[in-house]
Amino acid sequence: TVEDAVGRAMQWGREMMGPDKKAPAPTPVPVMTIPAAPPSPAKPAPVTPKPVTQQPAPKPAQATPGPPAKKPVVKPRPARPAQQVTPTVSSPAKPLKTGVRAPQFVIKDLRGVLYRMPNARGRRVAVLFVSALDASGRAAIHRFISRFGDLPEYDAMVVVNDEHTERTEVRRLVASGIRVPILIGNARIASIYRVPKDGGVLYVISEVGVIEQARVFHGKQ
Repeated sequence: TVEDAVGRAMQWGREMMGPDKKAPAPTPVPVMTIPAAPPSPAKPAPVTPKPVTQQPAPKPAQATPGPPAKKPVVKPRPARPAQQVTPTVSSPAKPLKTGVRAPQFVIKDLRGVLYRMPNARGRRVAVLFVSALDASGRAAIHRFISRFGDLPEYDAMVVVNDEHTERTEVRRLVASGIRVPILIGNARIASIYRVPKDGGVLYVISEVGVIEQARVFHGKQ
């Protein structure tokens, strides 16, 4: 070290001077002070980790069973009385209005003779439409003939709007003394002239084809 070197130098000087000679006072040699190294930081003592004891999860609280739930009591609804359905009564068919032109049609009789309605001969026409040749229809035909059958100023005719009417029935009716043509119509003619399903309708048509009278009858009228 530096101190050892200085001591050896002083010893060497004394030997050179001899014992009688006084050595001059040595010049103090500046001593270089070397700072001491800073103490190294103390290492922290190793920490031994404590074992973590895993606590068991708390058990779910068991619900104490209570009394069983009561089912709601459903009271039966009182049965509603069945609604009485009132049968719909169809209003009587209304005939065509007077003062309007009569619809045209052409049909044949049993012999194949064509009849036009209204006719083009300048004569008034009386035509009776019936729904069937039942007792009511026959009674209406007889009343019609007694009124218009012998009037020369009228062309009278009867139209039966039942396509299922047997020709033998028509022939039997003609053979009974009916003096007017009995024609078999169809559903289209019945619809045009508004013939009721349970009766008939009477039309009186002028020379120019305009309806003068219109009368509906039902059943035994």
